[in-house]
Amino acid sequence: MNQEKMFRGIAVLVVAIVAAGLVTALARRGSKGGSSMQDLSSTEQLKQRFQQDSGKVRLIALVSPICPECRRGFADMQSVLKDIPDNRLRAYVVWLPMFPVYSRNWAQTRSDDFRDDRLSYYWDAGHLTGDEWKRVLGIDRTAWDVYFLFDQNPSGMARRPHQLSGCINWAGLPRRHT
Repeated sequence: MNQEKMFRGIAVLVVAIVAAGLVTALARRGSKGGSSMQDLSSTEQLKQRFQQDSGKVRLIALVSPICPECRRGFADMQSVLKDIPDNRLRAYVVWLPMFPVYSRNWAQTRSDDFRDDRLSYYWDAGHLTGDEWKRVLGIDRTAWDVYFLFDQNPSGMARRPHQLSGCINWAGLPRRHT
């Protein structure tokens, strides 16, 4: 009889642990915890968030959700955020559908791959950000697969940005060789 009670007690404990794990997993999946993605209807949405974070170091990435080089850059961003847990760092990933097969679903999948409270995700179906950076940089095509690092000053960057070495130079930016 004692063995039967002990077995029931263990079974109840195992069921409780599994249920707690499921509840936690579902809560994380449903939480906004960094992976919610905002649809951009104008670049003002990103600019406002960027200005709200003045006083912090800010990193903006204009990337495509499927492009291998963009995915590698996204992985590098994840490493930076993991290696620098400082709350004075912010990152913004703007997903751009550069080819017809690139969908919001792909971007959401990539966003769900990594959550960090310092990271904001945006879906830019109309290439608004890429076209605005095109004008700012004086290039002849939509800027994408590019990463911009801004210091904590409200005005942001003190000099012309450089595309990170190792990326395809879609934007035609000068490369920084390291």
